[in-house]
Amino acid sequence: MAQELIRIEVAKNLVLTVARFGDDDTPSLTSSRPSATPSPSPPTPPIIYSTKPKLPFNSSLLGESFNNEEEKQSPPSPPLPLIPIEMHFMLSAPAFAAHATPPLDWNVTIDPMFVYATPLHSTVPYASLEPATIPHEKAITIRCPQLLWNIDVNALNNRRVTVHDVFHTIYRNLRTPITHEEYENMAADPENLEAVIRAYEARYRAIRDDPAARKLEKGKGLKRVDMLTTHVMFAGLSATDKPNEFILNVRSS
Repeated sequence: MAQELIRIEVAKNLVLTVARFGDDDTPSLTSSRPSATPSPSPPTPPIIYSTKPKLPFNSSLLGESFNNEEEKQSPPSPPLPLIPIEMHFMLSAPAFAAHATPPLDWNVTIDPMFVYATPLHSTVPYASLEPATIPHEKAITIRCPQLLWNIDVNALNNRRVTVHDVFHTIYRNLRTPITHEEYENMAADPENLEAVIRAYEARYRAIRDDPAARKLEKGKGLKRVDMLTTHVMFAGLSATDKPNEFILNVRSS
């Protein structure tokens, strides 16, 4: 039977060939695509990096929702105010300054066992456990303008600094022998050094009833308490702008 070929272009580059053999024959379909050599891809251009200045942040560009969130954020809380510390009346400098008769009579060159309360002139128990401050503190620092160091007072019972702790620590600290460095600092001021030596001589000569004890005290040399010269009478502690720090006030004997 005669074969009839029908070419139909159904799309670009796609042609269908229909072979027809007769009225009752089913045509067969074949497709052909013209071969084409693919063109090479264009070269990839090089990547060029550029540095641009960073624009300042502008919250107005982010809309109202962002700005409303900023307004909802609460400001930082202010720091809590410091709680004022109240000193025991036997340690308070204002109590000494406000009365003609101070509440306490203590020469810091003498063991605080012999501290006297005025005006009754009764002894103050050396082992007093009354708190030195309200609220209670486990440690305080004492400074004195005439001294070159701080006096750190720690609670002996690890709970609170007591009146006893303050008296005992001040006395023990002032009984420390003067170091070579401290002596050199005093020697830079001859008049001050002379006053310190006079205080040392007056201190050991005050032991009149026991020549052996007087000789022993003389042999121990200069002590820190001598740097106070004639200002050896305790005049209380005054607060500073730093927490747990106080100034040791002394007056002339």
